[in-house]
Amino acid sequence: MKKKQLITIKRVLLGGIATLALIVCALSLPGASVLAAADIAINESNFPDPAFRAYVTEQLDTNKDGNLSEAEIALAKILLLSKKDIASLQGVEFFTALNVLYCSENSLTTLDLSKNTELTMIFCDENKLTSIDVSKCAELKALHCFENRLTSLDVSNNAKLEMLRCSGNLLTSLDVSKNKNLTALDCSDNQLAALDVSKNPNLSSLTCFGNQLKGAGDITGLNKNVTTDLYLEPKPTLPLSTQPQPTPAQPTTPTQPITPAVSGPPQNAIPTAATVLVNGKQIFFDAYNINGNNFFKLRDIATVLTGSPKQFEIGWDGEANAIALTSKRPYTPVGGEMASRGTENKQALPTTSRIYLDSVEVQFTAFNISGNNYFKLRDIGQTFDFGVDWDEATFTVIIDTSKGYTE
Repeated sequence: MKKKQLITIKRVLLGGIATLALIVCALSLPGASVLAAADIAINESNFPDPAFRAYVTEQLDTNKDGNLSEAEIALAKILLLSKKDIASLQGVEFFTALNVLYCSENSLTTLDLSKNTELTMIFCDENKLTSIDVSKCAELKALHCFENRLTSLDVSNNAKLEMLRCSGNLLTSLDVSKNKNLTALDCSDNQLAALDVSKNPNLSSLTCFGNQLKGAGDITGLNKNVTTDLYLEPKPTLPLSTQPQPTPAQPTTPTQPITPAVSGPPQNAIPTAATVLVNGKQIFFDAYNINGNNFFKLRDIATVLTGSPKQFEIGWDGEANAIALTSKRPYTPVGGEMASRGTENKQALPTTSRIYLDSVEVQFTAFNISGNNYFKLRDIGQTFDFGVDWDEATFTVIIDTSKGYTE
């Protein structure tokens, strides 16, 4: 009996040694490799939607090995997925370091973000969502889920939420009692018969037309900082992001003088060929060089800075031809952000719009190119105090939100 046991043990040991030898031989073969335990294969199983999978391959697989390493996952802080014909974001759960998600104007029906616990900003508006899970997003500060098909919305675990835009859904009730930091709420065009904002002492902007609310009596706990013309009929002509905000008691002004606005004839705008790094990550901008200076679309800069300490909001008043910039507020996309790079020279006209920063009129060197406003990058960096640098050797523009602006 003992002899038989010894023979069995020898066979097991020999089998294990043989298996180990095979693995060693395989590793020694030319081109052979073994995935690290944490690597995620970029395949149809993990990322079933072809458009989402293509984005991951092109933008996030930096070493182009067909897999996501721990380092590549850690670098994925912002996903720019708007207008990409995506029907499913299965696979987004792998991006555990994700801070900002843009996935507006797709064909999403469900969105499970329960694994993305570091999210601070979510823009999933204009999809076909019937459900969204943000229950584990404890750091969330802004949720834009308007123009979907949601019948319920649970934000009870999002205590840090400051801005909620859930208009144009099918909500019959909305509980914001756990969102004590909420400053802006747009729940218009739903089916709400009552609304309780008594637990939202910081609320200053409320839009809720197009519900079954018959008047202020159907809104409980409205504080005196919310002006009535923002939430009752008639429907406002401007979106929430451009609604008037309470004027600060002591409006802030730029810490340094800003270069005066230019005037005069049209200028030649040449597509910027330089590489642009934002916090160490290459970002592709539609930018132009005018008279030796780089000019970036204002809304593109606001987009990539969202979620950082240097974020800012942009409002537009067409009747007054005025641009309103509000520091330290998340940017609200309007569509067209981060468009593809221009490839041809264009005519740049000096911007005629009046520009306000935190309610104070200021001047910028700015041009209008094909209907969009482009600002000198160093002016924007100086105003919102983020680092702007230039590496001549690599022909690279460097934007760093962890640093202050220096000349």
